[in-house]
Amino acid sequence: MYSMRPLEGKTIVTTQPADQASALIHLLEAKGARVLNLPMIETRTTIVKPEIFSQIITTDNPRLIVFTSKKGVKGWFENLQNQTGSNQMPAQITIATVGEGTATALEQYGHRARHINPGNNAVDLAKYLLENVLQPDDEVILALGNKAPAFLENTLATK
Repeated sequence: MYSMRPLEGKTIVTTQPADQASALIHLLEAKGARVLNLPMIETRTTIVKPEIFSQIITTDNPRLIVFTSKKGVKGWFENLQNQTGSNQMPAQITIATVGEGTATALEQYGHRARHINPGNNAVDLAKYLLENVLQPDDEVILALGNKAPAFLENTLATK
C-alpha cells in the first residue's frame, strides 16, 4: 500500500544555505521526514568601494546589466541602496537575467528584466545575448560572484 508519508522514520540532512532551505524542508517534512538543516556554505554581499561603484552606475556607456543568480540581484541592490539610498537604476541600462527565477528576484527590487534567457544556463544566456541583444560597442555589467566561472565574461568579450 502506498503511504502518503513515504519518508516517515527517515532523517534527511540538507546542507543548503539557511535562506534557501525552507521550501525543501517543508516538502520533506510533509512526506514524513525529520529534516536537519546544516548549512555548509555562507554567502554574503561584498560592499563595493563607493568610488568604484559610483563609476559603474554614473557612466553613460553601460547599456546592459546581466544577473546570473538571485544572490547577484541581492548583492547588486544592497550595493546600490548603500551607495545611492535607493533602488533606482540608471535610465540607459536594460536588464537581462539567466532565467525566470532570477527575473522574479529582480522584481522584489522594483525592476523587470527586459531580456530573460530562454535557456537555463550561462551558455544559453551568452548565445541569446550575442544573437539578440548586444551591439558591437555595448558595455555590459556582469553581476557575478567572485567564484563564478569566467565563461560568460570571456564569451561576451568577443562581441
